[in-house]
Amino acid sequence: MSDYPRYRWCRHHKKPKPMVDECALGIDLTKHVGKFGSAYMLPCHDQSKDGIAKDECAHRSFFTDAEIAEQDAESDRCVAETMRRLNVIAPLVERLRKDGKGRSGTEPCPVCGDGEVSWRVDSWNGHLAMRCSTTDCIAFME
Repeated sequence: MSDYPRYRWCRHHKKPKPMVDECALGIDLTKHVGKFGSAYMLPCHDQSKDGIAKDECAHRSFFTDAEIAEQDAESDRCVAETMRRLNVIAPLVERLRKDGKGRSGTEPCPVCGDGEVSWRVDSWNGHLAMRCSTTDCIAFME
Protein backbone atom coordinates (compact mmCIF):
# COMPACT_ATOMS: atom_id res chain seq x y z
CA MET A 1 0.00 0.00 0.00
CA SER A 2 1.28 3.43 -0.91
CA ASP A 3 2.09 6.12 1.65
CA TYR A 4 0.25 8.61 -0.52
CA PRO A 5 -3.43 9.28 0.19
CA ARG A 6 -5.91 7.65 -2.11
CA TYR A 7 -7.76 10.37 -3.98
CA ARG A 8 -11.45 9.81 -4.47
CA TRP A 9 -13.60 10.71 -7.41
CA CYS A 10 -17.37 11.03 -7.45
CA ARG A 11 -19.13 7.84 -8.53
CA HIS A 12 -20.63 9.75 -11.48
CA HIS A 13 -17.28 10.98 -12.81
CA LYS A 14 -15.95 9.50 -16.07
CA LYS A 15 -12.21 9.02 -15.82
CA PRO A 16 -11.11 8.76 -19.49
CA LYS A 17 -11.44 12.47 -20.28
CA PRO A 18 -12.09 14.34 -17.05
CA MET A 19 -11.06 17.71 -18.41
CA VAL A 20 -13.08 17.69 -21.63
CA ASP A 21 -16.10 15.62 -20.79
CA GLU A 22 -19.25 15.54 -18.81
CA CYS A 23 -20.11 13.29 -15.92
CA ALA A 24 -22.47 10.32 -16.15
CA LEU A 25 -25.31 12.60 -15.07
CA GLY A 26 -24.67 14.95 -17.99
CA ILE A 27 -23.13 17.79 -15.97
CA ASP A 28 -20.65 19.77 -18.10
CA LEU A 29 -17.28 19.68 -16.33
CA THR A 30 -15.42 21.93 -18.76
CA LYS A 31 -16.69 25.10 -17.08
CA HIS A 32 -15.09 24.00 -13.79
CA VAL A 33 -11.75 23.12 -15.35
CA GLY A 34 -11.64 26.42 -17.22
CA LYS A 35 -12.12 28.22 -13.93
CA PHE A 36 -9.41 26.33 -12.04
CA GLY A 37 -7.22 24.77 -14.75
CA SER A 38 -6.90 21.44 -12.97
CA ALA A 39 -8.98 18.27 -12.97
CA TYR A 40 -8.27 17.98 -9.25
CA MET A 41 -10.22 21.17 -8.67
CA LEU A 42 -13.41 19.70 -10.11
CA PRO A 43 -16.20 19.24 -7.60
CA CYS A 44 -15.88 15.54 -8.54
CA HIS A 45 -12.61 15.20 -6.61
CA ASP A 46 -12.29 14.98 -2.83
CA GLN A 47 -9.04 16.95 -2.57
CA SER A 48 -8.66 20.72 -2.71
CA LYS A 49 -5.88 23.20 -3.23
CA ASP A 50 -4.98 25.61 -0.44
CA GLY A 51 -6.78 28.92 -0.77
CA ILE A 52 -9.03 27.89 -3.67
CA ALA A 53 -12.65 27.05 -3.03
CA LYS A 54 -14.18 24.29 -5.13
CA ASP A 55 -17.43 24.65 -6.98
CA GLU A 56 -20.22 22.66 -5.41
CA CYS A 57 -22.18 19.85 -7.03
CA ALA A 58 -25.44 18.67 -5.50
CA HIS A 59 -25.00 15.25 -7.11
CA ARG A 60 -21.49 14.55 -5.80
CA SER A 61 -21.37 11.11 -4.17
CA PHE A 62 -18.20 9.30 -3.17
CA PHE A 63 -17.75 5.55 -2.92
CA THR A 64 -17.75 4.23 0.63
CA ASP A 65 -14.66 2.67 2.20
CA ALA A 66 -16.32 -0.76 1.81
CA GLU A 67 -16.98 -0.13 -1.92
CA ILE A 68 -13.39 1.00 -2.41
CA ALA A 69 -12.09 -2.09 -0.59
CA GLU A 70 -14.17 -4.29 -2.92
CA GLN A 71 -12.88 -2.38 -5.98
CA ASP A 72 -9.31 -2.87 -4.74
CA ALA A 73 -9.94 -6.57 -4.15
CA GLU A 74 -11.38 -6.97 -7.65
CA SER A 75 -8.39 -5.14 -9.10
CA ASP A 76 -6.04 -7.47 -7.19
CA ARG A 77 -7.95 -10.50 -8.55
CA CYS A 78 -7.66 -9.17 -12.10
CA VAL A 79 -3.92 -8.57 -11.75
CA ALA A 80 -3.41 -12.06 -10.30
CA GLU A 81 -5.40 -13.65 -13.15
CA THR A 82 -3.47 -11.64 -15.74
CA MET A 83 -0.17 -12.79 -14.25
CA ARG A 84 -1.37 -16.41 -14.21
CA ARG A 85 -2.33 -16.20 -17.89
CA LEU A 86 0.96 -14.54 -18.85
CA ASN A 87 2.92 -17.25 -17.03
CA VAL A 88 0.97 -19.95 -18.89
CA ILE A 89 1.45 -18.31 -22.30
CA ALA A 90 5.13 -17.37 -21.69
CA PRO A 91 6.67 -20.54 -23.24
CA LEU A 92 4.67 -20.01 -26.46
CA VAL A 93 5.67 -16.33 -26.56
CA GLU A 94 9.36 -17.21 -26.13
CA ARG A 95 9.20 -19.86 -28.87
CA LEU A 96 7.52 -17.48 -31.31
CA ARG A 97 10.07 -14.76 -30.64
CA LYS A 98 12.96 -17.17 -31.28
CA ASP A 99 11.46 -18.33 -34.58
CA GLY A 100 11.91 -14.87 -36.07
CA LYS A 101 10.07 -11.92 -37.53
CA GLY A 102 7.42 -11.83 -40.21
CA ARG A 103 5.56 -14.98 -39.28
CA SER A 104 1.96 -15.68 -38.30
CA GLY A 105 -0.12 -18.69 -37.45
CA THR A 106 -2.40 -20.38 -34.96
CA GLU A 107 -1.80 -22.62 -31.96
CA PRO A 108 -4.04 -24.40 -29.46
CA CYS A 109 -4.55 -22.03 -26.53
CA PRO A 110 -2.49 -23.09 -23.49
CA VAL A 111 -4.48 -20.73 -21.25
CA CYS A 112 -8.09 -21.89 -21.68
CA GLY A 113 -7.45 -25.15 -23.53
CA ASP A 114 -10.57 -24.63 -25.64
CA GLY A 115 -9.70 -21.90 -28.11
CA GLU A 116 -7.12 -21.29 -30.77
CA VAL A 117 -4.54 -18.52 -30.47
CA SER A 118 -3.94 -16.51 -33.63
CA TRP A 119 -0.57 -14.80 -33.57
CA ARG A 120 1.66 -12.59 -35.71
CA VAL A 121 5.26 -11.50 -35.25
CA ASP A 122 5.75 -8.17 -37.01
CA SER A 123 8.35 -8.29 -39.78
CA TRP A 124 9.66 -4.81 -39.06
CA ASN A 125 9.95 -4.53 -35.27
CA GLY A 126 9.37 -8.11 -34.08
CA HIS A 127 6.41 -7.18 -31.90
CA LEU A 128 4.09 -10.05 -31.15
CA ALA A 129 0.30 -9.83 -31.30
CA MET A 130 -1.92 -12.69 -30.23
CA ARG A 131 -5.57 -13.34 -29.49
CA CYS A 132 -7.45 -16.43 -28.39
CA SER A 133 -10.69 -17.32 -30.16
CA THR A 134 -12.31 -17.81 -26.74
CA THR A 135 -14.00 -14.64 -25.48
CA ASP A 136 -12.13 -12.95 -22.59
CA CYS A 137 -9.22 -15.40 -22.66
CA ILE A 138 -6.04 -13.69 -23.84
CA ALA A 139 -5.37 -10.89 -26.29
CA PHE A 140 -2.37 -8.58 -26.41
CA MET A 141 0.11 -6.77 -28.58
CA GLU A 142 3.60 -5.82 -27.57
